[in-house]
Amino acid sequence: MTEKQKAGMKVYYYVASFVLLMFVLFYASNLVSQLSGILVQPPLSPIRINYEDAKAQLLWEKYGPAGGGSVTPEEVKEFVIQRELQYRKVALRHNYSIAGRNAIYLLIMIPVYWHHWKVALSLE
Repeated sequence: MTEKQKAGMKVYYYVASFVLLMFVLFYASNLVSQLSGILVQPPLSPIRINYEDAKAQLLWEKYGPAGGGSVTPEEVKEFVIQRELQYRKVALRHNYSIAGRNAIYLLIMIPVYWHHWKVALSLE
């Protein structure tokens, strides 16, 4: 192997190591972000939803498009809390999915990065 080829290989392995390290850091930060979203959830906030909108939605779900019934403020509040819990469940499932994907990427990229870094150091 000539010195020029060896220098080219060193450049390749150092650049590949740098790019892989950036990917590892990116996916690690994403994983930490998703885990914080899983572990620290905001409190339930029924205030986010407009009362009249929630009431109209509840009436529509209870009595259909024709209407013809009424609901109490307590029923509307319970409806809003149930919707908030459903939303939280979906968001939590999504966070688990993204966190799992980031963990898989890290499991693949860390050994590949480590291999490129070791080869780059051995070419010195």
